[in-house]
Amino acid sequence: MIPGKVYADLSTVDALRAGKGNARETAPVEPVAEEIIEATLPCLPPPVAALVKLQLHTGARSGELFPSVHAT
Repeated sequence: MIPGKVYADLSTVDALRAGKGNARETAPVEPVAEEIIEATLPCLPPPVAALVKLQLHTGARSGELFPSVHAT
């Protein structure tokens, strides 16, 4: 999707390292406990519950399944 030269240039950039530079470091985001998800499902409208189950079973993020929702 990008020109080969752009990919080649980007591949030479060093990755950020923890504790180095000015990048803000945050705690990792942990998944919601499956017990909480299961307790929540009956409270959701059926289409939303189905989408939550799809994410639970596939491990997909919402932006991967519904890219138009997260478009900027």
